[in-house]
Amino acid sequence: MEKAIQKWESGKFALECITVEIDNSVIQRGSIGGPLLSSLTENGLSYEPTKNRISGSILWKLDVPDDIAQAFSDLNNSCDMNQNPLSQVKYVAIVLEAEEFCNLISNGSFFDHVQRVCDGYPGFTICYIINKLMNYINKCEQSQYKNPSNTWRRPPVEEVLCKLATHYINVHSRQCIDEAEVVEHLVGLTSSLAKCKFRKPLTWLSVQANGAVIPKGFVHKDLAKKDTWLKALIAIPDIQPRYAFAIWKKYPCMRSLLNEYMDGSKTVAEKELLLSDLKWEDRLGDEGKRLGNKCSRRVYRMLMAQNGDLDADDPEAGGRS
Repeated sequence: MEKAIQKWESGKFALECITVEIDNSVIQRGSIGGPLLSSLTENGLSYEPTKNRISGSILWKLDVPDDIAQAFSDLNNSCDMNQNPLSQVKYVAIVLEAEEFCNLISNGSFFDHVQRVCDGYPGFTICYIINKLMNYINKCEQSQYKNPSNTWRRPPVEEVLCKLATHYINVHSRQCIDEAEVVEHLVGLTSSLAKCKFRKPLTWLSVQANGAVIPKGFVHKDLAKKDTWLKALIAIPDIQPRYAFAIWKKYPCMRSLLNEYMDGSKTVAEKELLLSDLKWEDRLGDEGKRLGNKCSRRVYRMLMAQNGDLDADDPEAGGRS
């Protein structure tokens, strides 16, 4: 049972289990619907024609395999894993043709549409996918130039798209030059949504660690590339790799060090100096100097910081017991 859950949580079944729920109105647009269904099939992705709450919308869901659903059920006393948040993908795409998008702007109803989607799918990330927008506008402008009696007026699309990005949370847009790009974007989005459900959440240390520069001359360079905890220690500003290795050797995982830092029997001052007496090693494995108070204090304050603007070297930054 545990192995089945571990496989599920690793994301190995992600692409097999995700289903694209495509509103019928999207499928009925032959220029997009046909190529989209073909591309999803070619990539081994499941889809389901549906009548969604919002016309032109596309949703995603994860169908948890029966054996894994049963395993989670036994653990959580839940009767239906497919009603569990784990199976939800809180993302909705709205596919609009350029003319439809411009008409919504011209008659002043676009932001009403946005609000309707937000109300219909609270907490979801919303993406408006607009097909051939600039191509459509250019054609209309040329037509108006050739025929001055044409009453068409260019809608303020740039202003609307900027407002969409600045005035709404988790609402954005994507312009595609043609149907092929719409299809490519949706297929890629499906794959990303399937995998990101199982991705470990980013932390400050994990982001910095991925960009940490490990000196070529560092003896344990290969280990640092594989070990996330060691890499995270190296990512702490002003912590030399040899200092990080000395800490890693004493505390081989973050939990082991955090257990010391969370020990209520120690004062903050004691925790800040916990690593002071550790000694770094040279290339031959011989012990060098102590890490010292400054290094020890910096590691403690970075790992236990509650303020993003904290100056780790500020003598007033430390807490009190």
